[in-house]
Amino acid sequence: MNVFKYFILVALLCGCMTRNSYITQERYSQIQVGEPIASVVKEAGEPYSLTTNSRGEQEYLYIELFSTGTALVYENHYTFFVKDGKIVYKKMTKVKEPPYDLIYQDDPNHHYYP
Repeated sequence: MNVFKYFILVALLCGCMTRNSYITQERYSQIQVGEPIASVVKEAGEPYSLTTNSRGEQEYLYIELFSTGTALVYENHYTFFVKDGKIVYKKMTKVKEPPYDLIYQDDPNHHYYP
């Protein structure tokens, strides 16, 4: 009976922490400069955003979300700079949402915020 209680406890704790992403930090580290962006898009899906910078490179942005329940903890932003269909540069940025006053402000980062 104790094993069942521990199983329920572990299941509840695992359900509270979620990671929503197409690319994880592990997968990002495996992607090499020079790799065709088509293989990344095929595996990870369409990027969160696709822009062109002043140097004429396309910037593919993928975002990995880390949340606990409904609270967003932080995001990893993975940017791939592409020229002629190949990755020429990549960077990862960790973004933490700005704090807010729990008592007097609604959470502007909450996905149910009107």
